[in-house]
Amino acid sequence: MNNAFAPYHAAVATVFFASALVFTMASMNPACVGMAFVGALACSVVLRGWHATTGTLRWLLPLWLVVACINSLYSSSQAGTVISLGPITFGLESLCYGTTAGAMISAVVLWFACAGECITGDSAVGIVAAAMPTVALMISQVLRLVPQMLRRGRDVLDVQESCRAGAESRMEGLRNRARVVSVLVGWSMEDGAIRAQSMRARGFGKPGVRTRYRRRRFRASDFAMAVVIGLVGLAACVAAGFVGSQFQYYPAIDAQGSWWACFPGMVLVAIPLLLALKGRLVWR
Repeated sequence: MNNAFAPYHAAVATVFFASALVFTMASMNPACVGMAFVGALACSVVLRGWHATTGTLRWLLPLWLVVACINSLYSSSQAGTVISLGPITFGLESLCYGTTAGAMISAVVLWFACAGECITGDSAVGIVAAAMPTVALMISQVLRLVPQMLRRGRDVLDVQESCRAGAESRMEGLRNRARVVSVLVGWSMEDGAIRAQSMRARGFGKPGVRTRYRRRRFRASDFAMAVVIGLVGLAACVAAGFVGSQFQYYPAIDAQGSWWACFPGMVLVAIPLLLALKGRLVWR
């Protein structure tokens, strides 16, 4: 994985992916959506690699096709017809709208996949810890306790299986699952009391500003990069939302000179590629 945002604070990546997602969903203009999809695909190749990107596209492309076909079947406000199969009519405008919607969904999925590679759970918790410490604590506990509870549940089931001889009846299976739930509830209550005492001993919830551990400080260069990306993202979203929305699908396709709205977005989606190129040049 080549994380282009690794030299910067996680807030920089958060600003970029938030801007990219808003730009992708701000308008149904095919130029803007197409640019967002191409940028998300290129970003996925750079950050996740060809193998992971291909694996995602294997189920995204059929989903895209299904969305396009379903929309062309259920919309009747159209001026042109692509093909008619008996009572089934595929409208040109509705097919174009469905294709654009499928591209938007695919781009959003790819952006989220790329964000998952750049923003880890610890980074996300660190971003919201200062402003919302209780929410950050809840998120961190959920991310830790859910896998722990699943692992403990499997352990209890394994112990029950090792103590049983012969086949398990349906009633015995229900009784064993109920016993697993009972054990996990008691286990979690004990752990909850211990965690509450630990947080109280560490002074959680006390008034006043407290110091905290930071894996990565928010430097001036991080602030400058976040501001630049935010301004580019704002320009891209405004252009896509106001100018790009002039594109009309119904009753007939009408672009109304709205194609240039994708140019600010072109700069936005190219940021990961530029950062990755910069990193390679620096390491050379």
